[in-house]
Amino acid sequence: MRIAGFFLLMLLVTNAARADIVSTFDISVNTAALQGQSGFLDFQFNPGAQSDPASATLSAFSSDGVLSPPPVNGGDEVIGTLPGSVTINNDTVYNDYNESFTFGSFFDVYVTLDVPSLSGNATSGDAFVLGLYGSNDSDELFTTDSDPGLV
Repeated sequence: MRIAGFFLLMLLVTNAARADIVSTFDISVNTAALQGQSGFLDFQFNPGAQSDPASATLSAFSSDGVLSPPPVNGGDEVIGTLPGSVTINNDTVYNDYNESFTFGSFFDVYVTLDVPSLSGNATSGDAFVLGLYGSNDSDELFTTDSDPGLV
């Protein structure tokens, strides 16, 4: 299992139970340095050790690059296809949406993290990771760290 990332959002919840937590992030990535290269976009949403059920929804994807479906999904908890809406649930240990992509100068996507009901028992949070990989779907782009891992 590969867990690496260019972009990492951590949702850490360790306090008492509370109502819905929904946060939307507008992610804009300048990929001009990669324009014309083939590679992969990899979106992951994975649970912490004792996380409550949650989801990450990708929407409003736009780019001057070209997606090359079909995606290869890790885990059974990914529904949808870009540029439409994609929902990644954190029901299994590893959940990702991975699609071949010819990079343009940018891509934008909204990511909505939804934790419907927190039990208050979580001791670690969920991790959303956006990875950009080379044409072999292994070489990480935009990093010099050989093992960025999760913080």
